[in-house]
Amino acid sequence: MSEIVLRGLRKSFGSVEVIKEFDLTIADGERLVFVGPSGCGKSTLLRMICGIDDISFGRIYIDGVDVTALPAARRGLAMVFQNYALYPHMTVRQNIGFSLRVAGVERTVASERVVEVAQSLHLDHLLERYPRELSGGQRQRVAIGRAIVRQPKAFLFDEPLSNLDAALRAEMRLEVARLHSTYGATMIYVTHDQTEAMTLADRIVVLNQGHIEQIGTPSELYEQPANRFVAEFIGSPRINIVAGRMGPEGMLLMSGADRQLPVAATRDVLAVGIRPEHIRPVETGGHLNCTVRNVEFFGAESFVYADCNMGADIVFRTDGRAPLRPGENCQLLLTLEQMLAFDDGGKTVPLQAVV
Repeated sequence: MSEIVLRGLRKSFGSVEVIKEFDLTIADGERLVFVGPSGCGKSTLLRMICGIDDISFGRIYIDGVDVTALPAARRGLAMVFQNYALYPHMTVRQNIGFSLRVAGVERTVASERVVEVAQSLHLDHLLERYPRELSGGQRQRVAIGRAIVRQPKAFLFDEPLSNLDAALRAEMRLEVARLHSTYGATMIYVTHDQTEAMTLADRIVVLNQGHIEQIGTPSELYEQPANRFVAEFIGSPRINIVAGRMGPEGMLLMSGADRQLPVAATRDVLAVGIRPEHIRPVETGGHLNCTVRNVEFFGAESFVYADCNMGADIVFRTDGRAPLRPGENCQLLLTLEQMLAFDDGGKTVPLQAVV
């Protein structure tokens, strides 16, 4: 296990700066996830930490040692790639043990370590097979095993599950979490999938255009987003965002609402956000009058999409089989204390209930 410290990291490709003044400390044994849209710089950042890509400016420390100038092979880190990067002419046993052979580890010790890792990944019955004979999930396990067998200071994962189908992704998320609990090594994980980030992370770093939007636990990012970008990126279904402003009495006016809402903001508001689970249909006394447009049934819950004259549909969550049908009218009650508001710069504006 190791502490990794990034100080003032920058990365440019020609005149384009893709990582901008990046500072972060990753605690010993922490599971840290970089998440953000495609092109935000998260994979570049991981490759800089690993030593595959040079940095343009800044320093990297591992356990207090400056490793900025060290090649990747001397940093003691192991990286798992999206495309598995297995040797097709080698068996599972040979792929997992390759780094040990290169490092000159004694053959008996290396063999024992390979078998131990294979057993932990449920690959021991596949040791003599070649990559072409394996499923996608099995290949990913081999790639992870090749990283584990080195007993690195930290594991770096670059979107390792993106090539798997939905069922395998869910299975492998549990596998990655279990392996972290077993080995306890520091883990840095890159993904564009916020579901992976929320389920795997101790802390999440939300990236956008090469800079940090917010760092926090999954619950902090979900419940207390620093800005509109984080609020919209974290959460599924996506948060509802509608136009809003402060009324003459200092209370919130939301586009489409029948009346002022009894909440006040500390400064001007441009938009209001409310998550699907904080909206529910009621017979009377609702804040919004809507017409149901579509219902998605998922078994234990349904997502209902409703036209509330706000320019975009409002989505809300209901338990089980929704009693609503497309074309029906309904009223929606908002959980006001869970509402979010954003100023013209996208920053979150604190709200407080007006009694």
